[in-house]
Amino acid sequence: MRWDVYFTVAIVVFVVATAATLPLAVVTSRLDLPVEMTRVSGTVWKGAIDGLSVNGQTLGDAKFRVRPWSLLSGRPSAHIDFQGRGLQGAGDISFNDDLITLTDASCSADLVRFGFVDAFGQPLRGSVITELEALAFSLRQGCRRADLSVATDAVSRSLGAYAAEGFPLEGQGRCEGDALLLPLAGQGPDAAIEAELRLNKDGSYVTMLAVTPEARELGIFLAGMGFEERGGAFVT
Repeated sequence: MRWDVYFTVAIVVFVVATAATLPLAVVTSRLDLPVEMTRVSGTVWKGAIDGLSVNGQTLGDAKFRVRPWSLLSGRPSAHIDFQGRGLQGAGDISFNDDLITLTDASCSADLVRFGFVDAFGQPLRGSVITELEALAFSLRQGCRRADLSVATDAVSRSLGAYAAEGFPLEGQGRCEGDALLLPLAGQGPDAAIEAELRLNKDGSYVTMLAVTPEARELGIFLAGMGFEERGGAFVT
């Protein structure tokens, strides 16, 4: 190996070592990020961000550890632990051009924190748990891969007031075109429920709720609440 190659390698090692010790606050202060942070600590390799918020919505605090060797492949990756009010999770995240991939992740969230309302106009209560093997989303092309399971007790916690017993809703997420589709289903003694969330690449979403009641009286009640009857199911 020639001396100029040695010199180049030494320069690269020096730059990488210097970058590894850069305070994270120095880096984030020079980036135009669509997020706000109350406090940043640590280095670019291992750091913490407190008071992370997007569009005025406070999410919580995050800690991460970058895998140095991933930088050599051109696909930087890190392990992230997230903790916020009614929201927590952990997983591995990687970046490749505009493709963001989340793998081996789990997340739980309290539905109350999102301000959702149920089909009857009441606050949606309960929790949602997601176990994710892989989710790849492109900013330009939308959903590229989705292998995840979702479960919620919203029927028991929120809609249980309209049924003798609540029951869980469960489903497997998948890509449908460029959209992420999350279908959920469950059945109890009073009704069967199907719910669906379609998340588009532009951030917009569409929801669907279908209830198939066992008793005629429940169907009459749902129709009075604005549900449309379709083949025995009441849909909104």
